[in-house]
Amino acid sequence: MVYRIPTQIPGFDELIEGGLPIGSIVLLAGNAGSGKTLFSSHLINANAKHGRSLYCGFFEKREHFIDNAEKFGFPFKKLLEEGKLEISEFFPILEEGMTMLVSAIEADIQRIKPSLLIIDSVSTLTGDVKGRQEVRMLLKMIDQITKSQNITVILVTELPLNVNVVGFGVEEFMADSIIMLRYVEVDGMIKRCLAIMKMRETSHDMNIHEYIIENDGMHVKDRLRGVDGLMITSSKVRQDYSK
Repeated sequence: MVYRIPTQIPGFDELIEGGLPIGSIVLLAGNAGSGKTLFSSHLINANAKHGRSLYCGFFEKREHFIDNAEKFGFPFKKLLEEGKLEISEFFPILEEGMTMLVSAIEADIQRIKPSLLIIDSVSTLTGDVKGRQEVRMLLKMIDQITKSQNITVILVTELPLNVNVVGFGVEEFMADSIIMLRYVEVDGMIKRCLAIMKMRETSHDMNIHEYIIENDGMHVKDRLRGVDGLMITSSKVRQDYSK
């Protein structure tokens, strides 16, 4: 039996048999402004019912992250007071500081004992790491630390427009699951869409779905028909979209 952590994003959990497999590594890749941090906020809020979350930020300031979550109705200030959420701020690293950084994350894990770890973002974290081997070693260390403790890990990564390779091209092979958030053009309008590229131990939906961002967060809608090139470049919907 596979135990799962729900995201509580309306319309999403039913696409993945109720939630993300507990203890798995999930790569959340998306264009700038596509809602990657918001997706993570949904997950932190859902996880608070059963465990603690550790958010390791390498880009967004702590105060901004909290304020932004509160605007969508997520009570992060309360979760911090209750010990259900811990936020650690880090800076991009040089290659020689990689082991020290992983040790700092491991120390936070041992102190907090989270069931959910979010690293936002891997793109920033590996910004000064020069090659695939170094990235592979970094992710392997994180995997060894978290898998032994059954911690669910969300690796947030930036996906530039018109690029189909995630990071160094290593991260996607080491992840148990890949969720991609991208933009598409529909009749001259930009829309957001998502796809579940893979998810181990899960019979997941293989369609491309539109999602919207409202005052209370993300909402996943119906299958987006007539999309070409979603996983290759910034996409355009064919003219027969409405048929």
